Amino acid sequence: MKEIYTAIRNRLAKILDALSDDPFKVPEEVKRNRSTKSEALIKCPYCKNLIPEKSNFCPRCRKKVRKVCNCWVKKIPYDCGMDECPGYDLWIIEKRRGESDEKSSAISGK
Repeated sequence: MKEIYTAIRNRLAKILDALSDDPFKVPEEVKRNRSTKSEALIKCPYCKNLIPEKSNFCPRCRKKVRKVCNCWVKKIPYDCGMDECPGYDLWIIEKRRGESDEKSSAISGK
């Protein structure tokens, strides 16, 4: 256990030393872990930030950039109708929508 702690402490010390020299320099250890595959970029229609083409939402302004997302909650392409990703609250929102649909159909007699 002590060896693991020492290894982690040494690795963090190297990263902190590299950052203390130049706060904007990315340490080599971090660079090696990055993906080398370049992705196509598009501009967010709201804030004009460059984002990966496959993004569902802009990480800067958090607005939805696609009508139908590759939903990480449902694991399928899905249009939740929201402007921002509801995350796991999607299940609650859908349950409430279903209940309101049932009430309106009961009132209208359908």
